[in-house]
Amino acid sequence: MSASARTNPVALAPQRHQTSSGVRIYALTLPVIQGLTVHSYVVVDGDYTALIDTGTSLPESCAALEAGFAEVARQERGLAWAGLSRIVITHAHFDHFGGLGWVRRLTSAPVAVHALDRPVLENPAGSLEDENRRIAALMREAGVLDDWTRRQIYVPQSSAPGLAPVEVDTVLQGGERLDGRFEVIHAPGHGQGQVCLHLDDVLLSADQVLARTNPRLVPRSFEAACGLDAYLASLTELETQEGIRLALAGHDEPLSEDAFRQRIVSLRAGHLSRLEQVLAAAGKPRSGFELAEEIYGESLHPALLTLQIQSVATWTEHLCAAGRLMRLEGDVTRFLRLH
Repeated sequence: MSASARTNPVALAPQRHQTSSGVRIYALTLPVIQGLTVHSYVVVDGDYTALIDTGTSLPESCAALEAGFAEVARQERGLAWAGLSRIVITHAHFDHFGGLGWVRRLTSAPVAVHALDRPVLENPAGSLEDENRRIAALMREAGVLDDWTRRQIYVPQSSAPGLAPVEVDTVLQGGERLDGRFEVIHAPGHGQGQVCLHLDDVLLSADQVLARTNPRLVPRSFEAACGLDAYLASLTELETQEGIRLALAGHDEPLSEDAFRQRIVSLRAGHLSRLEQVLAAAGKPRSGFELAEEIYGESLHPALLTLQIQSVATWTEHLCAAGRLMRLEGDVTRFLRLH
């Protein structure tokens, strides 16, 4: 889940966009938790209709998805859940796939997801329980203090109501053309199986490039296809895509072509700056939590702590691999700058 702006209101009506060939894309804004919102998209191309992401399994999210789809159906006569052609999950984070079980009760449309995220959709409880265990281990390794652990606001995703296993019909790898329409781009870093979808002159950029939010990254040690190098390489691949007039992401507002490319430059520069901040703070042995305190300052917050610690772990992992930081093992792992 991205740390998207917590004050965004849920849109009262779907926002309509259109590609160069006349395909309509409707953005539905759904609540997540604590004021967070996420976008689901309905793509309408003649008799073909696709749903991109489903929001969470929480009742308020499913209700907003149902209401948003009904409004799209009023604008696109003949549109119905039973006639849905395709469901695509851009990545297996709770705010993007959690509502899939609820949607499956309304439609038998085939589900597509990247191969690396298939296990989460088909066994969400087991996969998310394993993720919870890995997060807990990462927090202990980072030396997160007990009082922060008690204050941390973390959603037990594996026990969320309505979360259900769903069979995957189409396994994506990246590089293919899905349903003769979507160019599939594998974009790991935020999540190992994240995909972006290029349709005509519109890019559905998932959580890879957000207008205001810096996507949470995870280290390779947490998800093998992730890490800072993977994320930066994914940014470069998107940067080289031609013919993008509009980018529609999983959170935040749409980006024009110029704004999209400027945002990529800003994201890349931001991570390079964070690496220098880590090095500056590691003049003496520092734990991951101590580095987070130094880097985030007053913005270190229990609601975001998991995301912030994962990002720090991504930067330290990169610097250790580059030979610029030494990893000091112990009950709590500490890092020391190499001169």
